[in-house]
Parts: sequence; C-alpha cells; structure tokens
Amino acid sequence: MEQQRLNAGFSNTKVREISLGEMLSGLFKWWWVTALCIVLVALAAYSITIYTYVPVYTSSASLVIMANEYVDEQDERFINDIELSSKLVNTYTTILTSNRVMELVAQELDLNVPAAVIRSYVTVEPVVGSEVLNVIVDHPDPELAAKICNAIMKVAPNAISETVLVGSVNVLDEAKVPELPNPPAVFRNTGAGAILGLMLGLVIVFLLLFFDNTIKSGDDVKHKLGLTLLGSIPYHRHRTRKRQGALLVTSADAGFGFVEAYKAAGTNLRFASAAAKAKKLLVTSTLAGEGKSTVSVNLAITIAQTGKSVLLLDCDLRKSNVHRLLKLGTVEGKGIASVLTGDAEPEECIVYVQEKDIYVMPNTSVVTNPSELLGSEKMAALLAMLEKKFDYIILDTPPSYLLTDAVTLSVYTDGVILVVKQGYAKLDMINLTKAAIENAGVRIIGCILNGLQYNRVGTFNNYRYDERFLGKYYKEYAVKNRRGADKKEVAVASDND
Repeated sequence: MEQQRLNAGFSNTKVREISLGEMLSGLFKWWWVTALCIVLVALAAYSITIYTYVPVYTSSASLVIMANEYVDEQDERFINDIELSSKLVNTYTTILTSNRVMELVAQELDLNVPAAVIRSYVTVEPVVGSEVLNVIVDHPDPELAAKICNAIMKVAPNAISETVLVGSVNVLDEAKVPELPNPPAVFRNTGAGAILGLMLGLVIVFLLLFFDNTIKSGDDVKHKLGLTLLGSIPYHRHRTRKRQGALLVTSADAGFGFVEAYKAAGTNLRFASAAAKAKKLLVTSTLAGEGKSTVSVNLAITIAQTGKSVLLLDCDLRKSNVHRLLKLGTVEGKGIASVLTGDAEPEECIVYVQEKDIYVMPNTSVVTNPSELLGSEKMAALLAMLEKKFDYIILDTPPSYLLTDAVTLSVYTDGVILVVKQGYAKLDMINLTKAAIENAGVRIIGCILNGLQYNRVGTFNNYRYDERFLGKYYKEYAVKNRRGADKKEVAVASDND
C-alpha cells in the first residue's frame, strides 16, 4: 500500500513550467531578493574598487601625420593626401606600439625592461576625423610616464621613416608630468556590480519559482490535483493591528468579498453533496496551518444561513481549536472525547451557538489514543445517531500528511473536503494525502483553496477592492451590509455585557 501511495503521489509530477505571469508575480513577491542582490553586489564592487585601488598617472602627447603627394613607379596615378593620411593612421598606430619602438624607448631611457612591459603602459588612439594620433602612457610613476611618452615622440619619426616611405609625422604636443592620479572607477564598477546583482536576483527568483512546487491558483487545483474547486477564500489582513485571530464570516471585519467567497463555496458544496447524497462532511488539510478549522467553522455558519441545521464536530483530539474560534465557554469532560470514552452522553456535549445558528460538539479533553477513538465503532454509532437529527454534519479533523486520524475517521463519512492553502504545502505532499484518502475508499468531494492573495500582477491587492468592480447598486449594497454587520456585532456585544 505504501508503494501505491508513493506512485500516486508522484504520478502527477511533471517538469515545472513557468509562465510570464508567474515570473512577473514572482518578481513582485520577491522584489526584496532582487533589491538585496543589487545592493550587496554593488557594495562589493565598490569595496573592491576602493581597497584594490592603485594610483596610476596618465601622460599624453600628440603626433600629426603629414602625407606627401606620391607617384608610383609606373607614374600611373596620384594618391590623394587625405586618403593616404587616413590609411597611414592604422599603419603608424601599429608601428608606434611595435617592439622596435619600445626597444628604442628602453635604450633612450636606459631602462632594463622588456619591450612587452613598456608596451603594456602605452596606448595609441587616433582622433576621429583628423590625422592626429594621441600617445597615452599610464604608469604608477608620474615622471616615468612623461619620460616614456616623450621618448616615443623622439624615436617615432626616425622609426616611421625607416619603415614607411610615404608620409611623415610631426610632434604636436609633448608630454608633461601629471600632477594628480587617475581617480578610481567607482561609478563604473559600482554600476556594473548593480547590473550583475540584478541578473543574480533574477536568476534567484527564477530558481525560487522553479522549485516552488505548490498550489497557487484554482487552475492548479483542477489540473495538478484533479479535484473540483469548491471555492477560493481570499487572504485577510486585519484592518487594525490589535485585531488578531481567525476571521469568521459573521465578523464586522469580514469584507463583502470574503463573505461572498464563503457563500459561493457553501453553495458549491451543497450542490456537490446533494448529488452524492452526502451529509457527513470531513474537513482536513495536508499540513497544519492551512486554516482547516477556520474553513470548517465558516462553512458551517454559511450553510446554516440557508436554513439548514448544521452540527460542527471538533474531531481534532490532538489540538482542538473550534471552541477557541467560536469563543465557547467549554466545560471539562463535556466534549466529543468524553462521548467516545463513555463518560458523557451526546446531548450533554452539544452546544447551540445562537449568534451563528449552528450546533457544536467541541473537544475539551486531551486523549492519548485519538486515532483509535475516531476509528472506533462508538464513533460510527455516534455519527449514525447524529445524522438523523441534523441536515449536515461537518467534522474538523487533524492534518492528514503525517497523522492518520482523518483517514481513519473518513470511512464513516460521506465525503472529504480538502483544504489547501495557497503556496504552502508541496504538491507531492498533497498528492500523498489525496492518495491516502482515496485508498480508504472515500470520495473527495472537492477542494477549498484558502489564503488566496490577490497581490499578483494583473489582479487586485486585497479582496476588499472587489467592490470597485460591482457597479453602483451592488457597491452600495455591499457597503450597507458591512455597516449593518458592524451595528449587529456592536449590539451583540452590548447584550453580552
């Protein structure tokens, strides 16, 4: 069976394809990675430039090419002076940096240095659009830089006349000893470092996207998991920092888009469960932290608002959370664990939450054998009895990737709702969870995509902005309902006080 689970888990694994939209979304999400790379690499380039800087002095002189009118041996044609001068520029440039000239410079200055070393200090640049050649010498010693430059000016005319019969050169400017060194190329190197940092950041973002094998959209649910998407629940950011905890659809802080998302999910769930004649619905997730308990409570409330009687069972005997979400005043020994151990009757442990119009059987005890209790015949008998009294029974269970509680209990239910948080659990993990449930012979009715963030390229930043697209009438309706919910919550709070 384990091999079957592994095969099922990895059968849907394909080569990761990244679309342009995903790449733009990744850049938007991980912009700080790119910015950090730019800053770090640019700072490194700046530091290297400063700490490895060696003062270099530049001395320069100029030569002018003089082209004489020349007739070849057959006296067939004349060569124009300007055309000849432009041709001589390349020739003279090569001669001025030749070993012959460098050796003459070494002799002139009595330097015991190879010609190749002297040539490494020398650069010859033609002035565009003229017959002028600039001879530039870069050297850590300013006086030696000027001496080498002037030595080239001195030996160049004879060296050129001995090599080329056409034209001549005259010295235009002699070299002077430079007073200040060349400044370090801080801006150039830092700019190059910033560009390299940008490229590095883009590569890192691409790799993050490539290896981010999680569920990000409803299309991923359909195509990668092969499940029906019951609903997409938007991520909620509290309007005030003081407000913490999970958000319920009855809360004043719940926006119109958030409530409507749960209503859509509840409607889809009712249609899907009606087709399968499913009343006992188990809610689970792959990993902890995907919001399955919040989804369970909100689905129960949403379905109850349609006039159905709904019982919410807290079957997470390891880490109960339903009573905290609903702020129930629980009594020790009055919960589902007590019913399963025979210490209490079911009727004693069911709490009616009037504000939410739902019935809840919380868990108030810590047990050492949760999987055995949930898979026992008492649990099956309890569900059979409760099924006759309620239209829907929603069971909140532990995550199923590492724990067997939900899979064990699922055989007593009519179907499973898998909660998947956007960008959270790996696809392989979800497929293993899905395979374990299906191997138990239980149908997965659909998937709830939770925590969907709309701060992606081409969408909106927060679900509350959905109202911009509703039109005047529906926008007024949404605002009115929100205000009504605020007043209702204040009234309830006053009654409780």
